[in-house]
Amino acid sequence: MTANAIPVLVPLPKDADNWTQEELVAYHVKVRQEDFSTFFELPELPDPSHTVKPSILTTVNSAGASDPDTFQFLRNMERAVDQGALEPSAVADFAVTLLETMKYDQMPYALCRWKNLQFIMSGEVVKAEIDVCLLDPGPAENIHLILLALRPDQDDAEPQLVASAIAAFRRTNIVRKELGLPRLEERTFASVSMEGTQPMFYKIPITRRLVKVVEGRDDGKGPLAETVVKRYVPEMPDGVGDEMRGLENRRWWMGCFEAFKNFCV
Repeated sequence: MTANAIPVLVPLPKDADNWTQEELVAYHVKVRQEDFSTFFELPELPDPSHTVKPSILTTVNSAGASDPDTFQFLRNMERAVDQGALEPSAVADFAVTLLETMKYDQMPYALCRWKNLQFIMSGEVVKAEIDVCLLDPGPAENIHLILLALRPDQDDAEPQLVASAIAAFRRTNIVRKELGLPRLEERTFASVSMEGTQPMFYKIPITRRLVKVVEGRDDGKGPLAETVVKRYVPEMPDGVGDEMRGLENRRWWMGCFEAFKNFCV
C-alpha cells in the first residue's frame, strides 16, 4: 500500500452542484492553503496597471467613470457586490468582465459562459455546469480555467470545483481519443470561486485513476492516493466588507488574477 492511500467509500451519484465536503472526504481530496509566493511561484504581486486602464484601479464607483470601459467594469462590479449573494449570475457577469479586462481572452483563448459537461459518478451519468471557463477553440477545446460563483445555499464552492475539474478532465480525454491523441494521465486545472467580487484561487490535480474511482469502474490496483488541492485566499487590505469596491482590495485581487495567468494560458 502506498503512503496516504486509503480505501474509497462509494458515494451516491449526484450532479456537481450537489457535491459537498463528504464527497471530497470519500475520494480522499484535501485542500491545502498556501501563501502568495508559494501558490503563484512569484516573489511579489504583479502590478495590474501594466494590463488594465489606470482608471479602473483608481475610480471608486461607476458614477465617477470617465470612459465606457471603466463604467462597464465598475457597474458590473457593483451588481456583483449588491446582488451576488442572491443572484449568482451577477457574479458570473462580473467575472467575464473582469477576465476580459485582465486580457485572459487573448488569441487563441475564448471565454465561455454556462459550459455544460457530463461525467459518470458511481455508474450514473451526472452533470457539471461551469459558470465561466476559459478554453481554446481548437478541436480538443481544452478548458484552461474553471470559475464558479458561490450559490446562496453554499458554504463554499470547493466540492463543485473538484467535480467540475473531473468532468473537464473526462471530456478532454474523450475528445483526445476521438482525435487519435493519447489520453492524459493527469492534469492540473486552474480554478476560481467567487463570492460577490471576492475570489479564491485553486490548482486542482485530476488523474485518470481518480476519474475511474468516481465513475465506479476502478481497476482495483490498490487504494486511491490522496489528492491535494492547493488554495490561495487573497489578502484584503480594505477588509472583506468592501470587496472590490475597496481600491486596495481591487489592486491586490487584480494582481492575483494577473499572476494566475501563468497557470491558465
